Amino acid sequence: MKRIILIVAALYSSVFASAQYMIIQTPETIALRNIKDPSELQAKLQALQLSGTDKDLNTLHTYYQLRDRQKADSIAKVAVGKFPKGAVAFKNASSGVMLEKDPVKIEQMLNTLKQNFPGQDFSTVFSIVIPNLLQGNDVSAALKYQKLVSGETKSNMLRRTVRSASTIDAQATARYVEEELNHAKISEGDKMTLLLLQSEVLTRTGDYKKAFKAMETYYNKLGQKTPESEAAYYKLMSMAGRQAEAFPHLEKAVSTMVGGPDVKAELKAAYIRLNPGKDVDAYMSRLVEMVGDFKMDEVAKSMIKEKAPSFSVLDASGKTVSLADFEGKTIVLDFWATWCGPCKMSLPGMQATVNKYRNDPKVAFLFIHTWEGKGKDANPTEAAKKYFADNKYDNLPLYMDLQDANKKNPAVSAFKVSAIPTKFVIDGNGDIRFRHTGASIDVNAAVADLSAMIELSRKKS
Repeated sequence: MKRIILIVAALYSSVFASAQYMIIQTPETIALRNIKDPSELQAKLQALQLSGTDKDLNTLHTYYQLRDRQKADSIAKVAVGKFPKGAVAFKNASSGVMLEKDPVKIEQMLNTLKQNFPGQDFSTVFSIVIPNLLQGNDVSAALKYQKLVSGETKSNMLRRTVRSASTIDAQATARYVEEELNHAKISEGDKMTLLLLQSEVLTRTGDYKKAFKAMETYYNKLGQKTPESEAAYYKLMSMAGRQAEAFPHLEKAVSTMVGGPDVKAELKAAYIRLNPGKDVDAYMSRLVEMVGDFKMDEVAKSMIKEKAPSFSVLDASGKTVSLADFEGKTIVLDFWATWCGPCKMSLPGMQATVNKYRNDPKVAFLFIHTWEGKGKDANPTEAAKKYFADNKYDNLPLYMDLQDANKKNPAVSAFKVSAIPTKFVIDGNGDIRFRHTGASIDVNAAVADLSAMIELSRKKS
């Protein structure tokens, strides 16, 4: 049974006052959430209450936890009274472990729970305990509980636990992965995950040959191989000493912008190893040109031509500017907001692109703060200025798309934006040539993408 664990750091009222509580969404509660017809929903809720089984009361309790705290409390009283060793009682008794990080106290609390609730599945509780222990750098205790997790919860936790633990103690994590791989009852899916994780953890320990052996087994069993999986495979092959065999594949990956900076660094190392005395920087520069050509070809596929709507926004000093003020220039609009996490993630890449074009008078950037009604800033202009200043985005041109009398943000509405961050590249004739929604945290990739859009827009205007 698939379960979605949602931890809520809030006080649970009345019966279990002062306790943190957790919400475990099951297929039953998800099904309730998806019912659109109010009368059908009420009928289902009443049927659950009339049934009165441990499972149905738990479903009902979970449903109300984020909707009606008093109703959830009332159901909890009934459930705990009727089933003192049941699911709701167990869930609330387990809540004390939620924020505990001391391994000794955790073990004591879990032992008590096991005595009081011998029939309950502790996998969910363990899945909460493990991240807490890792935050305290206690890899040994975290991996001990990871071994005790079972079923789908274990599979879901595996990658996160191992990757987090390996950043703290790679050797101990490598031993854990080895033990799990030798487990007789391991599923094929978990085995594949563990092989991939073993290659990652052993790479961190510096045992590249053994890491590649794990990667090779994983890769050969992999059904559909992606460019990213190929890049990871050949990167590790090169690190394991097989540079000549891996080199052309690494070169292809880098020239097509697959694999990220780690693959690029390994390509450079392999070139030095295979070509002693040759100018590696000259080689990498030629490769950058190849990347640019590839990127232009890729980006050109998404090129459009739509007349840009008329719009006006305020600059940081309060002066109104419009599309007409940028006539003849290629302009980049970035609709963003201080409350938008992905928007902020994309700003380092945007900063690097602005730096690249800082001396080009024919390219202009407008970072347009919008949808301030969704946030909590009393003064969105000052909040946006402060965010740029605090993060040293000193040369990002800030503009404000403030709500009008109808509580609409005119510029973002004119461009029919449905999500942010959204970027537009407009050519010198006032035509939209590119529209892109979403964030890239890879600065180099972001610069390459946007540079290609700008250059193609200039050529076509």
